[in-house]
Amino acid sequence: MKILLTAMMVSLVLLFGCAASNPLPQPNPNTTTLTLQTPAAASSAVQISNFAFNPSSMSVAKGTTVTWTNNDNTAHTITSTTGAFDSGRLQTGASWSFTFNTAGTYDYICSIHTSMKGQIVVTG
Repeated sequence: MKILLTAMMVSLVLLFGCAASNPLPQPNPNTTTLTLQTPAAASSAVQISNFAFNPSSMSVAKGTTVTWTNNDNTAHTITSTTGAFDSGRLQTGASWSFTFNTAGTYDYICSIHTSMKGQIVVTG
């Protein structure tokens, strides 16, 4: 019994002795870890329905891609009033996208139905 007790004591001393002399690494409070994430490309959507752009106006950051989807039963266009972009005829169910890389205000119309008007304001 005495031998067993002695063996247990030696084992405990070795176990705690090793643990005390070899502690787990601790984080350095003077170090900051930064995780950098690449921002995803921004996108926004405009629905065309009931002969209107919805939303009719939106603000987006430079580099944003705007996608228009024609939900009407007739063709429409997305035509810049300054000639900056033109989708051509967009048939029912079709989509068209444009990426705005320059800050500014972009007014547009449907060249087939000129009462349809929209605006994209690009910031940054």
